[in-house]
Amino acid sequence: MTDIRILTKGDSLPLHLFTFSEIGRLENGNIKSRLTPLPDNLESSGFVDFEGFNDLNECEKSDIIKNKYGLWNGISSEGNYHLKKANLPNQGSCYPRIYRPTIITDKHRQVSWDEYFYNADYNVITRKQIKRMFHLLDDICTNIWPHKNNLQAYGVAIRELIILICTEIEALWKGVLRANNHSGDDEKMTTNDYCKLMHPLQLGTYSVKFPEYPNLKNFKPFEKWDANKPTESLEFYKTYNEIKHDRENKLSSATLETAFETMAALIILAGSQMGPNKLETSFSRDNMFEFRSYPHWKAEEYYIPDTTWQERWYPEYLDFNNYS
Repeated sequence: MTDIRILTKGDSLPLHLFTFSEIGRLENGNIKSRLTPLPDNLESSGFVDFEGFNDLNECEKSDIIKNKYGLWNGISSEGNYHLKKANLPNQGSCYPRIYRPTIITDKHRQVSWDEYFYNADYNVITRKQIKRMFHLLDDICTNIWPHKNNLQAYGVAIRELIILICTEIEALWKGVLRANNHSGDDEKMTTNDYCKLMHPLQLGTYSVKFPEYPNLKNFKPFEKWDANKPTESLEFYKTYNEIKHDRENKLSSATLETAFETMAALIILAGSQMGPNKLETSFSRDNMFEFRSYPHWKAEEYYIPDTTWQERWYPEYLDFNNYS
């Protein structure tokens, strides 16, 4: 998950970002690559040199100028190409509290999106909450070692921790929706609202491992989240509601495995808001968790930084109801 760099030449327009389906160059030698990006995503970084801007037709030039950056999306073996417009073509535009990788040019130093917002108050508090809750989970594991034979162990302390973590998850869900001017009363939001974050945040693609506990699987708590069954399909959250409202009959659902799954959900949700690499680096010294899978972002989804002297990021609110 590395930021992409694009070569520029002096004060000319920024050069084009593109993805290869094959290693190669155009017949006239105008486009060349020194690395091999992956098809239809930019998870691999590389330097791209574009020398043939003046050979483009006026329509193509217009698109480049209008968008500030052209985004390539595939080059055929014959060397044909097409421009891909960015979802947020204006420099410095971003969706509040929704992570995307940042395109970085070599023109001068720019601040990536996750670096810029790393110490925002809501991110600092979230990191402190994660650390505090993980230590509570760690204390439980000194008495119940998370081996496969013990994962269905349950108790009052585990129940309390699951409830505590889930209230933090709800706070983050609401925070993202609120930051993007989502309509609705905070106090009346339900999973019908929260599940609108599933695709914009790519929650189902993340997985988390806890390296201090090698017997545990990689957790992917949002993988089966279904908007048609927004509570029932989110297993840890369904359990949270059961143990919160019916402790006497549902205490046995408050298992150690559910506690880890809920903790993984909080980490994923936090990473999808402040950047998974930044979040993992914050806790690397403690070896608390690792992200084991990530979204495959398309070229047009990358954020384009403000290259003026201000180097600011500006909110553009995401319409969750019309997101595809």
